This record gives sequence, structure tokens and C-alpha cells, in this order.
Amino acid sequence: MAYAIDFGTSNTVITRWNAATNTAETIRIPGLSQQIPQAPPLIPSLLYVENAETSTTVVGQRVRDRGFDIAGDRRFFRNFKRGIGTPLQGFLPELDGQSIRFEQVGSWFLEQVIGQLATQDPEVLNSLTFTVPVDSFEAYRLWIGGVAEKLRINQVRLLDEPTAAALGYGLADRELLLVIDFGGGTLDLSLVRLEGSVATPSKPLGFLLKFGDNSFAKDSGQKPKIAQVLAKAGLNLGGADIDQWLLGHFNQTQSIPTTPLTERLVERLKIQLSAQPQASEVYFDAEQFESYDLAIDRPTFNDILTQQGFFDQLDSAMNQVLQQAQRQGITPQQINAVLLVGGTCQIPAVQTWAQQYFDPSKIRSNKPFEAIAARCPPDQPKPSRPGLSLPRLRHPLLGSPHQCPQLASDRSPRPALPHDKTHRTEPRCLPRGPAQNRTGNRRTHRRQGPNRGLLRGRSPDHPHHDPNHPPSPGP
Repeated sequence: MAYAIDFGTSNTVITRWNAATNTAETIRIPGLSQQIPQAPPLIPSLLYVENAETSTTVVGQRVRDRGFDIAGDRRFFRNFKRGIGTPLQGFLPELDGQSIRFEQVGSWFLEQVIGQLATQDPEVLNSLTFTVPVDSFEAYRLWIGGVAEKLRINQVRLLDEPTAAALGYGLADRELLLVIDFGGGTLDLSLVRLEGSVATPSKPLGFLLKFGDNSFAKDSGQKPKIAQVLAKAGLNLGGADIDQWLLGHFNQTQSIPTTPLTERLVERLKIQLSAQPQASEVYFDAEQFESYDLAIDRPTFNDILTQQGFFDQLDSAMNQVLQQAQRQGITPQQINAVLLVGGTCQIPAVQTWAQQYFDPSKIRSNKPFEAIAARCPPDQPKPSRPGLSLPRLRHPLLGSPHQCPQLASDRSPRPALPHDKTHRTEPRCLPRGPAQNRTGNRRTHRRQGPNRGLLRGRSPDHPHHDPNHPPSPGP
């Protein structure tokens, strides 16, 4: 099965493509994933460095469970995706005599996540797709290339996030899409025109980053098949900001202190309000031995957002995108679909805000978390440059027993011949056709002429003929 990872600012989603059901499955990793009501398993994009010299780290939900998510702790990292690929890294501490960069923090995070996933299913190291921001494609290509080399992943492909969202929502046949990616830390609005090949599943999408021992992170003749960005706007605004506004509300009304526990409680209140008109949680102050009932309804919540200028900021970002589109002769009516992705898009007030600009029938919001990672279809890549020899690896989908019966019983490698330039580590899976019998083996055909009786072999007078490896006889 082929896997895809959407590495997000606040949360990371892993999906697995199930060829039998033709659907994507969201994967839960015990200890790393958190389970939120009305949401798929999410891995918090959190990391705590126990020892930088030995690369000993704690990631995901385990950071919260062990109480390491303390703001101000220089060993605790969150929202580190924002700094990957940026020339100005800002202030980063030196830990255990090691200089830290955001790329290193991100590598530690992915290595831990993929490493633990591989203990559940080693197939993840066979084929993996990463979704990356379209405007940082080149920077992510270099960074993820290093991660793939260290983890020894056989096949790695990059797919830009707008194209992945279109595939996840099943709208790859639409030309103009507005993707509103509203996560925990950032808001990104991207008006994109999809590649014409997106709707053609026979053509590979994105960028082939690694195949076998060949890495194309730095040098490749490929032209990345990514969405064309026509207009873009962004804000450093997200669910984490809303959590702080909610916490401030309870600080004023009930004198609730700011702690990692109360931050998680108000986040749960926000999530509940996405599915129901009222929400409540109970907080117990262990120092004062007092309990507090934290309750809020949607009208109060919307008032808090309005007071903080939340909708004014959204309007400003949307107007920027529409003005850029108008300068290119594109009107809102010409936009085929609006895709809402990210946890903050679950807030009903955000969906109502989007309907002020577009026809509700164009808006898709039912897959806010898994849309980007949900539909990264596997493919069998081809060499990108003439003369480039790629190892033949058994693809997890093409090698299924019902498609290639010989793989179910015969997994012994074929010995390399002297004239072979590439040693096949697995038997080649051939699609069943008229030239095959019912066991999946190729039928043999006698050749006419002086080499009659030889099958796919070299004639004795061929300069590379090897008498120690005679050709197979015909039937």
C-alpha cells in the first residue's frame, strides 16, 4: 500500500491508499496520535529535544502526555514548519553543544514518525508521498530529499498541497480552484490552475524525488507537475491564536490561570463548538482546590472572534486574492470550486464567512484534515532522462497477488547476468495480457530465421553473447 504524509504546522496526517476499497485510510500511531471527536487521528507537530548530541527526541502527543509542552522551554518546539526553507532562521538555541536549525527539528520529527510507522507496517519504506507548500517547493525538495536518504525509503514523490487537496476532494477535473488552508498557525489562500494531467491518472503527478538508489533532490531533468499559483495571500493566524483569545476570555470572567492544561481545555471547547451550539469543560485548580465550570456558546464565541478583528483579517486576505485575480481577468464567478482544509475551517463561522464570497454549492469543507493527504495515487515512475537506469522495485500495489500471481509463491531473486546493467532484487510483475498464460508467465514464441528456437536471447555471433548463459528454449 502507498502512504502519504501531510506535514502541517500544528498537526500531521498520515493516510494509506487501500487498493481493495479504492479509498484512503487515515493511520493512527499509538503514542503519537491524538484522537479528537469528529476528527481523524492527528499527530501534533510537536517536538521536545532530550539530547541534541544523540538526536534523542520526543514527538507528537507524547510531548503533551509527558508534560514537555511548556511555553518558553528552549527544548520544546512547535510551529517549526514555518521556518523550514527560510533564509532567516531567527533565534534558535544551541542545545548540548549543537547548533539547531528548523530543518533539523523537522527532520527529527519526520524520522521519529516514519520510524515508528515502519514498525507497524514496513511497506511505508517502499512508497511514500509528501505534500509540500507550492511556493516552497524547491526548498522542501532539498530538505525532504535528505530525510528520505537517511530513512532509506525506496520511492519518494512530492505533491503540492493545492493539487493534493483537489485530488482529496475529487475535483481534479476543475481548472480554477481557491484553496483556503486554515490550520493551527497560518492561513493561506491560494488561487491555482491545475496541471492538465491531474485528471489523467495514468500520468505521474508531482515530482519524483527518489527511486531506489537514485536521488533527484539536487539534480533532475524533471519538470515538476505542480499547480500554477495565480494569486496568493497569507496570515500568521490560526487555531492557536483563537485558543489564546478563548483563554483570555476565561481569564477575565473566571480568573482561570494560563497553563498547558487550561490551553488544552479551551482547545477542546473550540472543537466542541464546531459540532454543537454549546460546549463545557471542568477545570480543577490543584493549588486552590477549586473547580471551575468552563462553558461557552457559539454567539459568545463569535463575539470574541469579532472583537479580536478575526473576520476583518480574513476579509483583508480574501480581498488581496480577488484583486490579484481581477488583474488577470478572473472573476469570482469563474472560480470552479473553493476547498476548505485545516482544522480552523471546521468553525461554522469560518464556513459562513466563505459563503459571503462564493456560491455555497462551490464550497467543499467536509474533509478539513485529511483532504490534502487523502488522495495521493501511487504510480510507477519512469526514468526522467535518457540513459538513466532505475532499479526495478516491486510496487506494493502492482505486486498484489491477484494482479501478479507469481509473486505470491516465487520471491527468489533472479541471478544477475553478466550483460545485465541492473540487478533485479524482485521478480518483475507483468500485467496479464494475451501474451500470458493463466499463471502470469510470458508465453514463448519461436523466432523465424537463422536464430529459430531462441527466445529473447542473443545470436552466437552477437558480440555480447555469453555461452555460460544460453537463451531459454522455446516450448
